[in-house]
Amino acid sequence: MPTILIILIFVIVFAVLVGILLALFLPANWKTETDITVKATAKQVFHQINKSKNWQNWTVWSPVYDETIAIELGEEQDGLGAIQTWKNTQMNGIMTIVESKTDEAVQFHFDLESHRFIIYSRMILQPVDDQVKIIWTSKYSQEGINPFERLQGIALKKLMLNNKQISLSRLKSFLES
Repeated sequence: MPTILIILIFVIVFAVLVGILLALFLPANWKTETDITVKATAKQVFHQINKSKNWQNWTVWSPVYDETIAIELGEEQDGLGAIQTWKNTQMNGIMTIVESKTDEAVQFHFDLESHRFIIYSRMILQPVDDQVKIIWTSKYSQEGINPFERLQGIALKKLMLNNKQISLSRLKSFLES
């Protein structure tokens, strides 16, 4: 019986070590990009993405769509320096607009879990006839070699891409209604 226990412990320790070693080889950086075309003017789209208060109209990070989220808006709510803070049962974070080009692009970053994950994002507006193509890119770079954070980074990439796709779809519905 003790031999089986020793073998079982060895197998478990070996599996954990292999998992940690494999996680070390996961990418420390990732980028996502998604887009949608909406029947609206660049000015209408820009008004929604450049004003932190308006994000509640269409993002997944909104009490309109998730009753567990509490939102606080910063003193600055429009353009460069606009801040939106949110907390819910899953995560807390701060979204800050760091660059704003009227009717062209908004760049911002998400600070998740008090600097644990910082995601840099940009929304570019490209007029196409009587519509606007919105391209939303996000980049994340992990510092260090913590294998558990690498695994979390992979999950975060999938979550961000899904949340951005849902948010853009809601933005389209909001603007076209």
